[in-house]
Amino acid sequence: MILMRHGPCSEDYSKDPHLTDEGRFMVESLSFPSTLKIDILISSSKKRAFQTARIIQAKFNKCKLVIDSDLREIAPATPKNSSFDTHPDYFRAQKVFRNIILPNINNSKMFIVSHKNILSLFLQLAKKNGITHMPDCDFDDFCSSVEIRGLPK
Repeated sequence: MILMRHGPCSEDYSKDPHLTDEGRFMVESLSFPSTLKIDILISSSKKRAFQTARIIQAKFNKCKLVIDSDLREIAPATPKNSSFDTHPDYFRAQKVFRNIILPNINNSKMFIVSHKNILSLFLQLAKKNGITHMPDCDFDDFCSSVEIRGLPK
């Protein structure tokens, strides 16, 4: 499973911005190993994530694209010292993690495009659920991504 932050957009998040030209170029420039197979691509309903996902979808011929509004970010700025389980986006992230990620993590090739806080919450939830096969990532950079390799058997 791959988790990826959307490409660059304007900084006015209140208006649900589109990808910038630089953002489109950055996403289009991404390359993936030819052996990487994706069964399903899941994206936030926010424009910048959906546009990123459409570009990624074109790189994987037969993958299905699903839009999930629970992947949207409603609190883009959160103080560093706040607990992840009190974050305003936590309950939606937990719902997606429980209903989509956990049931499919070992038997599906999933690619999720979302936002910094949602993806960071997924990593916290993964650790809480015993998933340790992943690098640390703060998703500060646009198009940053990590691979989660599944639950221990």
